Amino acid sequence: MKTVFLDLDGTLTDAGPGILNSVSYALEKMGYAPFEGDGFWMVGPPLWDSFRRLGVPEDRLDEAVQHYRDRYADVGWSEN
Repeated sequence: MKTVFLDLDGTLTDAGPGILNSVSYALEKMGYAPFEGDGFWMVGPPLWDSFRRLGVPEDRLDEAVQHYRDRYADVGWSEN
C-alpha cells in the first residue's frame, strides 16, 4: 500500500480566503464588525486563539467557532 500526503495549507491551494471569509461571517453573526486587514496570522492556529485575539470574550468563543464551522463547511472550503 502506498500513502500520499498532500500539503493543502498554502502549497497546493490557498485556504486563506475561505478561512478569513468564515471568520468575518462568524464575527458578523455575533454582532461584531467583519474582519478587515491582513489575516495571515489566522491561518494555522486554533480558531479559539484567533477569535480571542480578535476580542471575542471567553464565554462566546465556542459560539464564534460554531458560526465559523457552519460557514466553512457550506462554502468556505471551496474558496481557495
